[in-house]
Amino acid sequence: MNKHILSAALAALMLGTAPAYLPAGNITVSAEEQTFGDMRYQVQNGQIVITDCDYAAQNAVIPAEIDGMPVTAIGEAAFSCCNELESVSIPDSVTEIGERAFAYCDALTSVSVPGSVKQIGARAFMDCHEMTSVVIAEGTEEIGDMAFDECRSVTSVTLPDSIVTIGDRAFAGCLFTSVNIPANIKSIGAEAFANCAFTAVTLPEGLTSVGGYAFAAAEITELIIPKSLTHINDCAFASCEKLTAVTIPETVTHLGKQAFYDCSELAAITLPEDLTDI
Repeated sequence: MNKHILSAALAALMLGTAPAYLPAGNITVSAEEQTFGDMRYQVQNGQIVITDCDYAAQNAVIPAEIDGMPVTAIGEAAFSCCNELESVSIPDSVTEIGERAFAYCDALTSVSVPGSVKQIGARAFMDCHEMTSVVIAEGTEEIGDMAFDECRSVTSVTLPDSIVTIGDRAFAGCLFTSVNIPANIKSIGAEAFANCAFTAVTLPEGLTSVGGYAFAAAEITELIIPKSLTHINDCAFASCEKLTAVTIPETVTHLGKQAFYDCSELAAITLPEDLTDI
């Protein structure tokens, strides 16, 4: 089976939908692909898009340019299901990492994303079960939905202050014990850090929305909520069984259903006078 087709089928199964059996997205796999080492690429508007790789590739060093043209994108599912891939080097010429670009790369142990990449695509590194370290450089602004979902071996993650959006289930199921929430973050998606193992989290000033189940079942013992926050959505901190105390600032007007459900050690909670919707 073609690697792109296999990747699309796996993604469809994960999402509970029928596979389309076509290369996904707006990057077209065609006979015009050319080869560079273990990789294949296309020329699009004078720029290089990496579109595919050999299953046997173990160490991928993506060049900054090919034939004098800049390598600017890693296309959808380009390295997906390359189960022998242990390492990848991404140059700062790359501005886009597409959906499922490295999904299901079971041997990949770490990744460093340059700040030239403004957005990490949805499911870009999903189910990379051996990945232990994630470093994202200053300049990246958005982490897509499920980008690192179920990367269960991740113990270290570095997020830059430039990030403003963390998507749904971006790091769900990752077992890192500490996380620095970026200073400029505006929204944290649903289940973004669900089932993570960190014990303390400080939500920075400027954050306005925490999605449903965003920190559900995390091992948080301490929680600081910023005054910029207005909405805490359903089950945002549900099953945080080690959480002992919470103070909700005056700015919060909406407290969703079961926001602190099953927080069995929660002995004290302070609610603001202006809270109008529980």
